[in-house]
Amino acid sequence: MRWLLLLLIGVLAVADTFSLDLSLAPGLSVKNAVLYMVFMALVFRTVLSGDVKVELPSIHGMFTLWIGYAILTCLVAALIIQYPGYHLVSATIALKDFLIDPALFCLVAIWGLRDERDVTLIVRGIVGAIAIANVFTLLDVAGIVHLNIYIGDSGVQEGRVFGVFGHANDTGTLIACMLPPMIAVMLGARGIARALWVGGFLASLAVLVLTVSRGAFASVAIGTLVGAYLCRRYISLQRLVLWAVVAAIAGLLVLAVTSTIDPYIRGILAERLLGQSQAASVEEISSGRTGLWLRILSVMMDHPLSFVTGFGWNVYPVMAFPLATHNWYLDSWFNIGLIGVGIFVLIMRRTIADALEATPFASPNLRPLFPGCVFGLVNLMVGIFFVNLFTPWPYIWLYVGTMLRAARIVQEQRMAASAPRPTPARVAARTGTVLARTSVSR
Repeated sequence: MRWLLLLLIGVLAVADTFSLDLSLAPGLSVKNAVLYMVFMALVFRTVLSGDVKVELPSIHGMFTLWIGYAILTCLVAALIIQYPGYHLVSATIALKDFLIDPALFCLVAIWGLRDERDVTLIVRGIVGAIAIANVFTLLDVAGIVHLNIYIGDSGVQEGRVFGVFGHANDTGTLIACMLPPMIAVMLGARGIARALWVGGFLASLAVLVLTVSRGAFASVAIGTLVGAYLCRRYISLQRLVLWAVVAAIAGLLVLAVTSTIDPYIRGILAERLLGQSQAASVEEISSGRTGLWLRILSVMMDHPLSFVTGFGWNVYPVMAFPLATHNWYLDSWFNIGLIGVGIFVLIMRRTIADALEATPFASPNLRPLFPGCVFGLVNLMVGIFFVNLFTPWPYIWLYVGTMLRAARIVQEQRMAASAPRPTPARVAARTGTVLARTSVSR
């Protein structure tokens, strides 16, 4: 099954890197088809084996509630409220693409992975695919290959490299999320493999710089501090300081290389980081985000029940707002209320908590992956406060499912190790009891 999951990762990465249109029908692409093939293979394996035990039932329950409530609000919005411009078919396709499919990406990892080898292979596959995509991005920006990587040419997007994962903010946030797992994999490698991982890490860091995504930069800065606090029992202060020094040196090296590739990048960085920091108002500093957020919240205040229920799945695009929310939490809150935001936060919290709990008991192969998971998901949760993600979600949910399964594997190993083992005395006593019962029955 791990090979099917690797195939899925490969299809995702190739389609995104080379901008391939793999659409088969509205709402269906080759990426979806491979996902559904993996899902059906898991269903058949479960049926044939007769093992119908549900792993991590709380995760399944949260996804069921999340999807069920979104379907309910979609039907209410289309059939009862009937918002102008809201169409049930397009809303249903969006629900499948941005909620049902991501849930399946997470669940196939939970169902399909069996042991440590499966987990490490899939984590390497995810971060490796992202690193290779970032290498191709740098090659395109340098003019060595031609993948039509978009570079902004006007306004606030001017000079920003969008990468292969959608908007520059999407690419930057995904890289911010995956840099810590990439470091964890790099630390577990040896020899030539470690050198290759170092190259992939530096390439990813360079693309992060080229996106000039302030939200992604903030997620790395804030997420690193929060992650360090959460992992304080497992990572010493001395090691954190050492890594900070190494990261600073790597950042300077990457800045020098990216300045060679794109001579204008230093000016763009200075303008977005320093120029806007001297703006006269908070709205200018946030590139208009705070003003937009206030307008959205004012609409919700006009309908106070929406703070609990939301307006309905994917209603925001038909509400005549000029821009996207630039805040994933607010977007979800506006559309499907507290259930949408709350379940996402609970799943991420559960994944981070399981990773922290598993860290001291994990084997040497798995142990580095759990702090990497904590840092990566904290980075993500900070980053999506400033952006709406679209393309990166399949990679993220597949990674979340993999790490949930990894923590479950460690828990099963602990339970097996703590189970009482038969000793010679116990075996002799048990045998004597059986013989005595046999003689009495005779």
